[in-house]
Amino acid sequence: MATKILSFATKALRRREALAIRLASHSAAVLSRPAQLTELGNGIRVATEDMGGATAAIDVCIESGIEIMGRLVSVPDFSNIENARNRVFREMAATDADNEAVVMNGLHAMAFQNTSLALPVIGRSESLSQLTQEDCQNYVNTHFKGPRIVVAVAGDVHHDDAVKSVDKSFSKITSLYDKSEIPILPRTRYTGSDIRIRDDAMPLAHIVLAVEGAPRDSNDAIALNLASELFGSWDRSHGGGGDTSSYLGICSAVDNTTHGFRSFNISYADTGLFGAYFVVERMKQEDVLWHTTYEWKRYCMEITDNELNRGKNSLVTKIMRNNETPTAVANNTSAEVLTFGRRVPLGEWRDRVLGLKAARMRDICTEHIWDRCPVVSCIGPIEQFEDYEVVRGKFSWVRY
Repeated sequence: MATKILSFATKALRRREALAIRLASHSAAVLSRPAQLTELGNGIRVATEDMGGATAAIDVCIESGIEIMGRLVSVPDFSNIENARNRVFREMAATDADNEAVVMNGLHAMAFQNTSLALPVIGRSESLSQLTQEDCQNYVNTHFKGPRIVVAVAGDVHHDDAVKSVDKSFSKITSLYDKSEIPILPRTRYTGSDIRIRDDAMPLAHIVLAVEGAPRDSNDAIALNLASELFGSWDRSHGGGGDTSSYLGICSAVDNTTHGFRSFNISYADTGLFGAYFVVERMKQEDVLWHTTYEWKRYCMEITDNELNRGKNSLVTKIMRNNETPTAVANNTSAEVLTFGRRVPLGEWRDRVLGLKAARMRDICTEHIWDRCPVVSCIGPIEQFEDYEVVRGKFSWVRY
């Protein structure tokens, strides 16, 4: 059995409040029961834009798992805030040591300037230092309300039993904003820009290049997911070498263009990011930029139904694999209920993907990629990586 509780987070999150849910997951109300957490398998996890937590348990522990999730949101105990603060500080240190996480945080900071999406998922150290119990409680009072919470349960569980457990454990959750104002949801603003941290002592450059994507509830998101599958991923550990369907993967295997890369399409409530992350040597960065923009512009002008079929098969397989476990099903169900107001059947996802035609794919890629302002985040020996004006120009150059 897997239980997922997801609270739709407002875009008005400010620095200290954004960390309250993490402190709640480490609070005494939850961590005072280590035996039960061990029984439940993987304990509490916290998501990003939509604040949430998940538990996994065998069928005899269903009620205990739901009870712990209920305590997390209804009666969180922030009295042990110092220990929780130290745990989050250690998570921050681990994140700062991960170059991919660093450039992805920089990407969001530049793409969504002065919005809550610009903040790191783990938060900022100066904000955490000033966090008080009152801040945490205000966050709970503002965000953990009935209409903003979804509890999804998947696996070997009876529906009626789960409903009774949820009614009991979440009985203190109300829909009234008696102690705080109803949070507003301002629209997120995208800004094409770049951030560069040059460090010639590093052996490799870590680069992220992206454009604004589509929201979760947009039909364009499926096309951009398909484009991401076509662009693909590759690294030197792949046993196939140059025998890959990815254009940049072939270039990397034959000409050592990259040490590795992965494409991504991240969708949020009202915006998104479509792009790719690269690990590159210092003298190969110009080639990577050329090959990447070449391929993306080709999606806008030359993509065919034949080529699209390969990407469709890959994307449908990925969707199916993302629903293999009860935890994944609960996670996807809760996210879909918040986004669409219902659980989207796998057959419907499959039909949406297979129904996409090449002409429509070209139109969507043209809307989101062609002649659009990109956002760049990079760290390492990046002297060869071209200026932003040059990068911007490559998104509309006809002689691609």
